[in-house]
Amino acid sequence: MADGVARAIDSLDVAINRADNVARQMTRAAEVRAAAERMRQRRTDLLTRLTDAVDEVGEVYTKLVELSITAELVGVPTDVAGGTAAVRSHPGEGTEVSVSVPRRRP
Repeated sequence: MADGVARAIDSLDVAINRADNVARQMTRAAEVRAAAERMRQRRTDLLTRLTDAVDEVGEVYTKLVELSITAELVGVPTDVAGGTAAVRSHPGEGTEVSVSVPRRRP
């Protein structure tokens, strides 16, 4: 998701620059300036979404570090090979982390 949003922001930057160049060459550029302003607003909205996503990743990472340290403190192994983890973000409700650890054979 973040890659797509970053590419969209880059594309909007190019489009905004082109619109600004066109507007500078026109005597009546209100329509072009209005379109450029709408694109600037879209860019700001996308950048906010990207920043929020990065913040969520940092929050999940920190929670995983906390969980790992807590588990180690009570003697639960945390570096189990072959395990999987899934992290799901539920906007407005929090984050769900599930971990699957393979059974050890005696």
